[in-house]
Amino acid sequence: MRLPDRMRRVALLLVCFLVLWVAPSAATAPEEYDKAISTLRCDCGCHPQSLKDCACGYAAKRRDEIRQTMERENLDGDAMIAKYLAENEGGELLRIAPTARGFNLVAWLGPPIALVLIVPVALMILRRWHGPAEAMVADAGGPVAPPADDEYMERLRRDLEERQ
Repeated sequence: MRLPDRMRRVALLLVCFLVLWVAPSAATAPEEYDKAISTLRCDCGCHPQSLKDCACGYAAKRRDEIRQTMERENLDGDAMIAKYLAENEGGELLRIAPTARGFNLVAWLGPPIALVLIVPVALMILRRWHGPAEAMVADAGGPVAPPADDEYMERLRRDLEERQ
């Protein structure tokens, strides 16, 4: 039994829609999972690393839990991160890096702002340290001799003559 032409078109459109709708979610699922485990910190007590990088058994258990939760509840990476932070003690401290919002902006913007402020101050201090030496240079390019003390020079000349 052959379907009418119009039914074949509708069926083809339905198949195309399903493929386009299901394929992106299946393709991004590993990326979303990777995003979640790369963002979250393993709180096992060893060197602070992401759940992705930590090789302890605790991290492996957490990775499995996250994968199962994401599949069961159909969560993307951001939703899983928010859920994990809400459910576990430590909250935002369980992130590898702070988010760039609110007070956390200090962690991101503090060092560049400090450099912008400190470099000019350091240059000013260095110029002041070298300032007196530059003032001693005459316009002709040679050093300026301090004014001679005639009495001192006479005494120095006599002492040198006596020693010879």
